Amino acid sequence: MTDDTGIIEDGVYELTVAFSGEETDEGDSFTAPEFKTEYGLGNNMHVGFGWSRAVVNPEDGERKSGLGEGELLFKWQFYEGDGTALVLSPAYEFPMNGSSKKRGLVDDVRVFSLPVVGSVESGDWTFTGQIGYDSTSSGPSSRFFGSWVGYSITESVELMAEMYREEVIGEAEDTTNWRLALTVGVGENGALMFGYGGNVTSELPDGEEIDNDFYIGYLYETR
Repeated sequence: MTDDTGIIEDGVYELTVAFSGEETDEGDSFTAPEFKTEYGLGNNMHVGFGWSRAVVNPEDGERKSGLGEGELLFKWQFYEGDGTALVLSPAYEFPMNGSSKKRGLVDDVRVFSLPVVGSVESGDWTFTGQIGYDSTSSGPSSRFFGSWVGYSITESVELMAEMYREEVIGEAEDTTNWRLALTVGVGENGALMFGYGGNVTSELPDGEEIDNDFYIGYLYETR
């Protein structure tokens, strides 16, 4: 999923709780729920930590659930101009529980992501692009590219459309996905987020191709 260039204000916590999932011919997988806490440091950076509960529901097999993946993240806005911004947003994902690895809920893989994100604002429109690299502890690494266009319908409602591509280095497993999203402000400090998407092209086996995915989340900032 393509990131944004927003930075949390100094001394402010941003708390997110979300539910997301993917449907394939081989079965469904969910994070139910997913929690993320981020904290603003200075005027141009923030740090965060996230964790989730993983649920796997294979087409032929038993439904399983348990502790999912953890994530450490850092975002640094190294450029800000008139309606433009650039950020570096490294993140480290890791399995949080040995039992979940043994039961097939999460892969025994650690991933270091290094994306660069840029955005341009023009009136009610926001154009964002991302390019990055995933380095894995085992298996092939990958490159990823994403872009989204956002339109502010009102001061508290934004509609977004996204295209995202991942290219696995040395493997025929490249994928391109689409997503539509809606963000609705709730009160002064909160927002509801909804997303739905699917597959455009994929070199994965038919059973592993994403039929569709969804995201529902709530964000709250402490001010």
